[in-house]
Parts: sequence; C-alpha cells; structure tokens
Amino acid sequence: PPYRSKTVVVVKNSLAWNINDLNKFLLLRGMSIANGCGKLKNLTYCVSVMGEPQMPDLENLEQALELFMTR
Repeated sequence: PPYRSKTVVVVKNSLAWNINDLNKFLLLRGMSIANGCGKLKNLTYCVSVMGEPQMPDLENLEQALELFMTR
C-alpha cells in the first residue's frame, strides 16, 4: 500500500456504525477512537497504537466493540 502508519490503525466502517454513539459508549469504559477525516469521515475509524498499547488494552477494546454491536 502507498500509505502506512506505525501509530494508527484505520478500519473501514463496513457495519455503518455511528462513530459518535460508539465513542460515547467507549468513553464510559475509558476508551475512545477517532472518526475518519475529510472524505473518510464516518466511512472509517482510527485506533491509535502509539504509546505502546498492551494486549489487554486491545482485548478490552475488542470486547467493548463486541458489546456495542449487540446492544
């Protein structure tokens, strides 16, 4: 790919989640993600991996995303 980042993972919002609602849900759990920028806003979301996240951090995010999907 022509663009790569070692600090951010960008995910296609293929399930058409409302990222603002998702962030409100995540903030209650001490987490947040970024909405896509510009033309990609609401089409993608970004997860920062800067600052050395640990596997439990990513597992907690995964669990929260799964819980958001089932509500």
